[in-house]
Amino acid sequence: MKARKISFCILFGILLSILVSILTVVIIFINSPFNQLRIQDDMLFRYREEAGGYVLLRYMGDDTEVTVPDTVSGKPVVAVGAGAFQSSITLLV
Repeated sequence: MKARKISFCILFGILLSILVSILTVVIIFINSPFNQLRIQDDMLFRYREEAGGYVLLRYMGDDTEVTVPDTVSGKPVVAVGAGAFQSSITLLV
């Protein structure tokens, strides 16, 4: 009987550890700044929250003309990252 209780406690501890690990990974992923995608005026940007505003890191659309938004989610766009438009093959600079 004691062996069965010990086995149950060990199994419960292992399962609890796995659950906590999974929840930790999910929380980190959800809060990751690189997970945040927002669509502004039919254009897709990747951005990072920084210094009271957002830094646009990458434009992922296929328009030939792009207007950088003044705000994202009500906060100002404070900078455009180096190379933010580098991967666009359709954008005219």
